[in-house]
Amino acid sequence: MSGIWIDTDMGFDDIAAVLVTLHQGADVDGISLVFGNAPLAQVARNAAGAARAFAWRMPMHLGAAGPVLGRTETAQAILGE
Repeated sequence: MSGIWIDTDMGFDDIAAVLVTLHQGADVDGISLVFGNAPLAQVARNAAGAARAFAWRMPMHLGAAGPVLGRTETAQAILGE
């Protein structure tokens, strides 16, 4: 049996969700990081900080830095950096 894969923009809510998932004993096979509420560079920094803080060892991979169609819009004006 294999674990789960998490696809996230690694905001504070996603960090909490990963922590709850791990606390429940789930095996996380890996995490893909995509832009969302923040640009991909910020998402990567958030993920690296969370991995250091919580000693996460699952692989993390960078995904999409923007939409397939249309322009990139984030929530940084509301949520901040």
